[in-house]
Amino acid sequence: MENQRWNYKVGGRAQGIIPSLFISILFGGISIYLFSIKHGAFLFAMLLAVIGLVLLIACIYRAKFVKVLIGEDGFYHQTKPDNGRFYKYSEIRRAWQSMGWELNGATGCFCSCETLEGKVIKFQFFPLEADGVDYLIQRVEEDGGQSIPADMDDTTLEYTIDGKTYGKTAIVSAAVLLVLFLSMTIPAILQSGNIGGNSSESYLSCWSFATAVLR
Repeated sequence: MENQRWNYKVGGRAQGIIPSLFISILFGGISIYLFSIKHGAFLFAMLLAVIGLVLLIACIYRAKFVKVLIGEDGFYHQTKPDNGRFYKYSEIRRAWQSMGWELNGATGCFCSCETLEGKVIKFQFFPLEADGVDYLIQRVEEDGGQSIPADMDDTTLEYTIDGKTYGKTAIVSAAVLLVLFLSMTIPAILQSGNIGGNSSESYLSCWSFATAVLR
């Protein structure tokens, strides 16, 4: 595979890295400033900075490990650091495009490939990557596979329900954010019991800052 020449690439792009990096730096700087003046709202700014950092790590992960490389003899599919595999077009029984709903409710374009063993490989692609997907389907058809029209959806095909593609990643990210949030808020709650009246003003300022950010 090292000597394979790739004609097209789906995924594996640095999308969303700059906005996530901007959010991390912006709210990281705000949290440091608020902490230096002993303003209680630094907790919320720090939380937003951590969220931006998690998004940045997720974008880098997807750019590095979530991709499909399409060549003349086959394609390489990868979704994790250790599960990349090269498929020859002769190993694919049929390939097709479809439209579907993403986790955020938006409509997305997907390409599905069914191997001779019945395994279905499905990946998302963007309109600018459609040429590569068309080439993949064409090569499958040329090597004896079945090409399904692009306007045909998955309703006429057999489904394989094996969980969401990035379900584990979402759960881990949510758990990390929960732990970080608790690690920042619990000490503040414990400290408020010792400070007394000043705590109400501190939390009021935190709430005002959070409300302003959400707006």
